[in-house]
Amino acid sequence: MIKYEELSKEKLLENNGKGVEISLDGESFFFSVNIVEDSDKLIALSGGALDQSKKLPPVYMRSKWKDDIKYNFIYTDDNAIHGKNLKIGWGVGNKDRHI
Repeated sequence: MIKYEELSKEKLLENNGKGVEISLDGESFFFSVNIVEDSDKLIALSGGALDQSKKLPPVYMRSKWKDDIKYNFIYTDDNAIHGKNLKIGWGVGNKDRHI
Protein backbone atom coordinates (compact mmCIF):
# COMPACT_ATOMS: atom_id res chain seq x y z
CA MET A 1 0.00 0.00 0.00
CA ILE A 2 1.19 3.49 -0.86
CA LYS A 3 -0.09 6.54 0.97
CA TYR A 4 -1.29 9.19 -1.46
CA GLU A 5 1.09 11.72 0.07
CA GLU A 6 4.02 9.40 -0.74
CA LEU A 7 2.99 8.69 -4.33
CA SER A 8 5.75 9.38 -6.85
CA LYS A 9 6.86 8.35 -10.32
CA GLU A 10 9.53 6.17 -8.70
CA LYS A 11 6.91 4.27 -6.67
CA LEU A 12 4.84 3.74 -9.81
CA LEU A 13 7.90 2.49 -11.69
CA GLU A 14 8.62 0.05 -8.84
CA ASN A 15 5.10 -1.33 -9.32
CA ASN A 16 5.05 -1.13 -13.11
CA GLY A 17 2.71 -3.77 -14.52
CA LYS A 18 1.35 -4.70 -11.08
CA GLY A 19 -1.69 -3.74 -9.09
CA VAL A 20 -1.10 -1.04 -6.51
CA GLU A 21 -3.23 0.09 -3.58
CA ILE A 22 -3.22 3.80 -2.84
CA SER A 23 -4.62 5.02 0.46
CA LEU A 24 -6.28 8.43 0.79
CA ASP A 25 -8.38 9.67 3.71
CA GLY A 26 -8.78 6.15 5.09
CA GLU A 27 -10.00 4.66 1.80
CA SER A 28 -8.14 2.34 -0.53
CA PHE A 29 -8.08 2.83 -4.27
CA PHE A 30 -6.64 0.20 -6.61
CA PHE A 31 -4.79 0.89 -9.85
CA SER A 32 -2.54 -0.93 -12.24
CA VAL A 33 -0.05 1.16 -14.16
CA ASN A 34 1.89 0.12 -17.24
CA ILE A 35 4.61 2.65 -18.03
CA VAL A 36 6.34 2.55 -21.42
CA GLU A 37 9.33 4.89 -21.20
CA ASP A 38 9.49 5.75 -24.92
CA SER A 39 5.77 6.49 -25.32
CA ASP A 40 4.12 9.88 -24.95
CA LYS A 41 0.61 8.38 -25.19
CA LEU A 42 -1.62 7.45 -22.24
CA ILE A 43 -4.78 5.37 -22.13
CA ALA A 44 -6.86 5.37 -18.93
CA LEU A 45 -9.37 2.56 -18.50
CA SER A 46 -11.96 1.85 -15.85
CA GLY A 47 -13.95 -1.28 -15.21
CA GLY A 48 -17.27 -2.41 -16.54
CA ALA A 49 -19.72 -5.00 -15.26
CA LEU A 50 -18.16 -7.73 -13.13
CA ASP A 51 -19.56 -11.12 -12.18
CA GLN A 52 -18.16 -11.47 -8.66
CA SER A 53 -19.02 -15.17 -8.61
CA LYS A 54 -16.21 -15.59 -11.18
CA LYS A 55 -13.67 -13.00 -10.05
CA LEU A 56 -13.33 -10.75 -7.03
CA PRO A 57 -12.04 -7.18 -7.06
CA PRO A 58 -9.70 -5.55 -7.54
CA VAL A 59 -10.02 -6.19 -11.27
CA TYR A 60 -8.24 -4.35 -14.07
CA MET A 61 -10.38 -4.88 -17.16
CA ARG A 62 -8.72 -4.91 -20.57
CA SER A 63 -5.31 -5.17 -18.91
CA LYS A 64 -4.06 -7.43 -21.72
CA TRP A 65 -4.32 -4.53 -24.15
CA LYS A 66 -0.86 -3.46 -22.96
CA ASP A 67 0.57 -6.47 -24.79
CA ASP A 68 -0.73 -5.21 -28.14
CA ILE A 69 -0.66 -1.43 -27.75
CA LYS A 70 2.67 0.08 -26.72
CA TYR A 71 1.27 3.08 -24.85
CA ASN A 72 1.21 3.97 -21.17
CA PHE A 73 -1.87 2.60 -19.39
CA ILE A 74 -3.63 3.35 -16.13
CA TYR A 75 -6.27 0.82 -15.15
CA THR A 76 -8.65 1.81 -12.37
CA ASP A 77 -10.57 -0.66 -10.26
CA ASP A 78 -14.13 0.35 -9.35
CA ASN A 79 -14.02 0.14 -5.58
CA ALA A 80 -17.71 1.12 -5.46
CA ILE A 81 -18.46 -2.61 -5.86
CA HIS A 82 -16.05 -3.86 -3.18
CA GLY A 83 -17.88 -5.80 -0.48
CA LYS A 84 -21.22 -5.32 -2.21
CA ASN A 85 -23.35 -7.55 -4.37
CA LEU A 86 -23.11 -5.21 -7.35
CA LYS A 87 -21.99 -5.96 -10.88
CA ILE A 88 -21.16 -2.36 -11.68
CA GLY A 89 -20.76 0.77 -9.58
CA TRP A 90 -19.35 3.45 -11.89
CA GLY A 91 -17.69 5.18 -8.98
CA VAL A 92 -20.82 5.77 -6.94
CA GLY A 93 -19.54 5.84 -3.38
CA ASN A 94 -21.86 6.81 -0.56
CA LYS A 95 -24.19 9.69 0.29
CA ASP A 96 -21.23 11.92 1.19
CA ARG A 97 -18.77 11.10 -1.57
CA HIS A 98 -18.49 9.73 -5.07
CA ILE A 99 -15.35 7.75 -5.76
